[in-house]
Amino acid sequence: MEFFYQAQVEVIAHAGAQAVFGSAGDTYLQRLDEQGIDLPTSFSRRRQQLIAADMWSTICTGAARRNLRWLFIHAWLLEINSWLVRPVDEAEADRIVAQTMFGYMTEALDIRSKSEITPLFSRMRNHWLPPDYSRLPGQNVDDSERSSYFTRVCGNVSAQMAGALLGMPYFEILAAQFGNQSLRYPVPSLPSDPDMALESLDGQPLTD
Repeated sequence: MEFFYQAQVEVIAHAGAQAVFGSAGDTYLQRLDEQGIDLPTSFSRRRQQLIAADMWSTICTGAARRNLRWLFIHAWLLEINSWLVRPVDEAEADRIVAQTMFGYMTEALDIRSKSEITPLFSRMRNHWLPPDYSRLPGQNVDDSERSSYFTRVCGNVSAQMAGALLGMPYFEILAAQFGNQSLRYPVPSLPSDPDMALESLDGQPLTD
């Protein structure tokens, strides 16, 4: 798993922290939309995105970098569990993909040397997902660039990382920080528009 984390750090350094978060966050939110689910947060989705993007930038630089590792571990565990717990009536093709994803991610947990991870990376990069598993949101055909198991694992873990930040209860955290207990969820007095309530907390509402 450590080598996948290092690969994540290299992607962030190459593409830029905000570019990585933007793509991963969009993927996570698209998946929620496909399931008819919204973020269970007091702030609006737009406000959550702004704060989460700032959090991402912070943990990708300087002394806060160690928190990026913890976020990665959290996301990895969420992702590997999602391939372990499957519906009993799952289609055969889906079951095979889930078993393969889980197998690769489990194998990565036990690897401690570069000499071991290189062959695994090679196998995953050359092992393509079956047809119909590389569709872009809203399309009925595969992306022209089909996903390998390596890119899918990396992409999914990135989405889980972004999702963890997007789902944080920022409004409640800020309310607690400023000592206004009446603004903490789930007290009935919670403002109907928490985005506007920031002004009552610190006098300077966040801007889009």
